[in-house]
Amino acid sequence: MPRSLMERETVLITGASKGLGRELALAFAGHGYNVIIHGRNGRDLEKVCQDVTGAGVTCRVCRGDLRKESTIRDLYEAACETDVSVLVNNAGTDLDYEAAPDRLRLPLVETDASQIDAVIGTNLVAPIKLTRWLYRLFLEKKRGTIININSMSGLEPHWRRSVYSASKWGFRGFTESLRKEAREDNIRILAVYPGRLRTKEFFPEGMAPEQAALKIYEAFADKNITEVQMTEGD
Repeated sequence: MPRSLMERETVLITGASKGLGRELALAFAGHGYNVIIHGRNGRDLEKVCQDVTGAGVTCRVCRGDLRKESTIRDLYEAACETDVSVLVNNAGTDLDYEAAPDRLRLPLVETDASQIDAVIGTNLVAPIKLTRWLYRLFLEKKRGTIININSMSGLEPHWRRSVYSASKWGFRGFTESLRKEAREDNIRILAVYPGRLRTKEFFPEGMAPEQAALKIYEAFADKNITEVQMTEGD
């Protein structure tokens, strides 16, 4: 007999207003999870929420900048009010590609301090802080899964991507080290390393985000998998 909406487990996904985050929200919703979605664009989040609830589950929206302590606190409080059993650290950013995609690969000397703060703060510091709070809930439940969406840039060095790569290599180190600790606490850590995804108009090549989301959910469903690497040919 199917569980009621209140009995369902919940997944919290950061950076879910579009792209891979949106597709992950839909993938989990399609398998019966209630969803908490986070992002900075309220209008996009509401659209995703409508699509998620169309799968017959509940959806809660948390809007804010992950670099702000208030946003981390809002997400933690939302998680406390639901049966969150899965955290997906998906939110990420790069140098100012939205305004100037041709400036993705900057020499270090042309990268200003605000860009460094934004990339390191969003890609590394924020997920560490959020994980710290959610980990407490998982300890109380004596179970939980943390899915860290990294990048192939967390495994390979790339020309003129020193700041972005630093954030991703740091995220990898955090993930691998936390896994050693989490084994003792019955908490699973799943590391995901996607290649290029077709999430931007100026990224015409790469894996479709819905295909990547499916592969990630399949890896999540297999409790023996701790890491997945994805390229367009997969």
